[in-house]
Amino acid sequence: FNIVIDYELVDSQDPEGVTLVWTIHLDEKQVHFGKFVICGNSAIPFKYLKRELEIKQGQVWDKKKVEKSLTNLRNLELFDTVYLHSHKEIDDMGRIPVGIKLIAADKYEVRTRVGGQQVGKDFSLQQGFSYKLGGTMIMNNPFKFGDRVVVEGDFTRFYENFSIQYLMPWLFNRPIRSQIKIYDNHYLQPLFIGSDTSIYNAFQQGVLFGLQEKHENINFGMNVGLEFKGISSASIDDVAVSIDYNPLYLHKKFAFLFVQPSLMWTNVDNILNPKCGSNALISLLAMADIDSQTSLFKLLGEYALYVPFS
Repeated sequence: FNIVIDYELVDSQDPEGVTLVWTIHLDEKQVHFGKFVICGNSAIPFKYLKRELEIKQGQVWDKKKVEKSLTNLRNLELFDTVYLHSHKEIDDMGRIPVGIKLIAADKYEVRTRVGGQQVGKDFSLQQGFSYKLGGTMIMNNPFKFGDRVVVEGDFTRFYENFSIQYLMPWLFNRPIRSQIKIYDNHYLQPLFIGSDTSIYNAFQQGVLFGLQEKHENINFGMNVGLEFKGISSASIDDVAVSIDYNPLYLHKKFAFLFVQPSLMWTNVDNILNPKCGSNALISLLAMADIDSQTSLFKLLGEYALYVPFS
């Protein structure tokens, strides 16, 4: 429905003021989405932006579809400003043009992190204290269809994490968020919490391909890839002094093929602060050692029910 509100100032016999008369016109003709008007500085072609919109030209105006369209555009993380509004003009068919304002983020972004980290049973800096350095470099929209390249690294005395990701908003003309990730992680296991002595050095290297498809109440994800794991001695040459292990596994790299599907169902009144409804999650992880020695299978299920008492 279209509601038009107007007002008029009417002279009054009262010397202290005037009379304000409000007039409300209710047009019961249904309002539809009209043509799209894009403004701003986005370098993404409109055909790629349009597929993020839940609204279609000619559809009946729906506030929820407008909000979902805004969420989709913001989740691309390619814009500093995303604004969607209706124009005042209405054609004879009851269609309202939709204005979309997009201010693109910088093509290149560099973010740095500097800090300290304490691991121990107290706040003593003699043991378990480490520097913490990190950074993120982002390349937005390198191939002009809403993709991103993200390079991240974090380094402390106890661990080193490094990764390169290529993110794509769609896959095979479907709204499937996908990523290709290469990572290299190293971790030093301390003898005890806060100790400067490390028992062994564990490493994790691999490449994965991830998919995620979201619907109104269902979120489906899938990760597949190849991962290499292993351990080597650190401060203590003889690891057997502290842990029971098979010496054949030391200083060797083991390769795993893995697949990890997940399914999440959400039906709550508020995503951030639910008071009624329920959530459910099912996640599987299967890792197959290429040498068939340490394969594993893991199943995780969670269910949350929110019931208001007052």
